[in-house]
Amino acid sequence: MAKFVLYSDEDLQRQHRELFEKSIDFPIEPVLPPKVTAAEFEWAIKEWRKNLGVANVITGSSLFNFIDPFEMMEIDKKSIPSAAICPGSVEELREALKVANQKAIPLWTCSRGKNLGYGGPAPRMRGSVVLSLHRMNKIIEVNEKYAYAVVEPGVTFFDLYNHCRSNNLKLWPSVPSLGWGSVLGNTVDRGFGYTPLGDHHQHMCGLEVMFANGDLLRTGQYAISHGKTAHLCKYSFGPSTEGLFLQSNLGIVTKLGLWLYPQPQTFISCTVDMDDPEDIEAIVDVLGELRRRDILQNNPVIRNIIAWSSMQGRREDVWDGEGPIPQSILKKLQKKMDLGYWMVRFGLYGPKDVVEKRLDVVKSVMSQQAPTARLRSYLFEGDDGGLVDATKIPTPLGGGQVGVPDMWTLPAVQYRCPKAAGLGAHTDFSPILPASGKVVLEWFLVAKKIIEAEGFDAYCGGHLHARHMVLINMILFDKSNANQRAAVQTIFQNLVRESKKRGFSKYRSHINDMDAVADMYDFNNHAYRRFIEGLKDSLDPNGILSPGKQGIWPKRYRVEQQTKLKL
Repeated sequence: MAKFVLYSDEDLQRQHRELFEKSIDFPIEPVLPPKVTAAEFEWAIKEWRKNLGVANVITGSSLFNFIDPFEMMEIDKKSIPSAAICPGSVEELREALKVANQKAIPLWTCSRGKNLGYGGPAPRMRGSVVLSLHRMNKIIEVNEKYAYAVVEPGVTFFDLYNHCRSNNLKLWPSVPSLGWGSVLGNTVDRGFGYTPLGDHHQHMCGLEVMFANGDLLRTGQYAISHGKTAHLCKYSFGPSTEGLFLQSNLGIVTKLGLWLYPQPQTFISCTVDMDDPEDIEAIVDVLGELRRRDILQNNPVIRNIIAWSSMQGRREDVWDGEGPIPQSILKKLQKKMDLGYWMVRFGLYGPKDVVEKRLDVVKSVMSQQAPTARLRSYLFEGDDGGLVDATKIPTPLGGGQVGVPDMWTLPAVQYRCPKAAGLGAHTDFSPILPASGKVVLEWFLVAKKIIEAEGFDAYCGGHLHARHMVLINMILFDKSNANQRAAVQTIFQNLVRESKKRGFSKYRSHINDMDAVADMYDFNNHAYRRFIEGLKDSLDPNGILSPGKQGIWPKRYRVEQQTKLKL
């Protein structure tokens, strides 16, 4: 059998294979889809091979490409797929769904399967067939004048960036921290980037969606045949439907319109350092107000010294003792790296005189309201009055803020592993908090205490929006270490408990925690969940599309899953 290839780029394929193949510490034993007999499954595999091609129906040992590389569950509970199918077009997808419907075989949809820390490509329900859309990888359109792109699920951030560069388009895509993921998949899962359009789902415009029965829907102005404003205007005539397909198992998004950022004349890269853990209060209050006033154009990214050092090497290079890294060692590390305990990055974009005025306002406000902060700025402008060339900006100062994808944060997963050993992994707890310095500091101190009680370091960072903050409590661990696995579980459970007390919830979660997080949205006896379940039963009567995604179960699995949650 030919070797499975997920990426045409050899370096990305190598990194994918190394991460996924090396992370697996158990043999992949055959499993059947739930409520499906061996004979029914064998029939489906034959039909899929006939419709999609033998190479595009994956079984056996090659399924390591579709497991969660960071999962900690016992072998008999791991999220193992029974197979993976890889359609290359809307027509092949429709045929794949037809087969699944005939035997009610659950499919778990992923685009590129790189939602690492949340399950990657692995299914929520053990034995589901992974429906990987990576072969549907066409860039359908990139419009320079109106600054938008239309892409299929398999298009990566590298693909979109390279398309813009090779065609000399004056556009910057917004990219997340790792560029090998799907533009579409990241957007519909409410992922982040770093340009002024970094809140990706807020800038999607026009979706094409396939329902479980193979029918196609287009949303908004895209619903007009040959419409001229399909990806220019979010208005709909009647109820807006696009939001129903964010983090959704109501349909499969097959095309996405997404706005891009016009390449500016000037870019100023700004960093702010503050030396003490308690300084997060001032950072959030000062920069949050500047963001609300639209002085800051992108969402500041805040990370503490643990987060920054994890990208530079392993923990044992800093501290090889027991327990969390002592404050005295962190102070030395801050001095060595020339960073504060907190370091913030944001950018200013536009004509030179405009961005300099914005910078003047930032300096004035910072000097008055956060006088101990160190603000550093670096101006980049185009040659001879032209536009900024993002490739000429050093990665630490540009990178994602100027739409250039990279892979430089991936080695951070090895942070807690001894050299040349272990299986690096990460998970997180990322509550949505008000953009209030007092509230953010209070949560950080609570989370820090919980994390350090288990001997871990309080890795903390997040995106500061105008009115809220997503504060990421990242937990890097060696999943081959039983003590670390147990500690991670304890940390997560305690963070969930404290979050519930305060009325905070995560905006997304690992597949194994989806039911628990969904249960937090409990107003009026879980009216939201009941509403979506009604839509689910109508649109997907056989319950084949991603059962359990975001805690939404089809009728045929609902009772047993809700019983498990109560237990």
